[in-house]
Amino acid sequence: MWVGAADLFHVLLDQVAGGEDAVDAVAEFGRALRVLTIESLDGRLTSLAGGGTGLQARVTAQSRLRRLLDHTTAPTQLKELPA
Repeated sequence: MWVGAADLFHVLLDQVAGGEDAVDAVAEFGRALRVLTIESLDGRLTSLAGGGTGLQARVTAQSRLRRLLDHTTAPTQLKELPA
């Protein structure tokens, strides 16, 4: 997955080097990384069967990932923004 985040990281570096506010740039990077992480997991779960055990495994994995991303110990930048 880190290879998939390389472009996002280079954008972050360019933003900071270009004089943009580092806090805003890191927040944007975190939001993009969260989306990438969720989409990557979803992509890997597509091979699971559509019903029964496969569906339960998919729901469990997606729920666990979101819980981890929103956990109190997770970086603030990875947490879901309030609606």
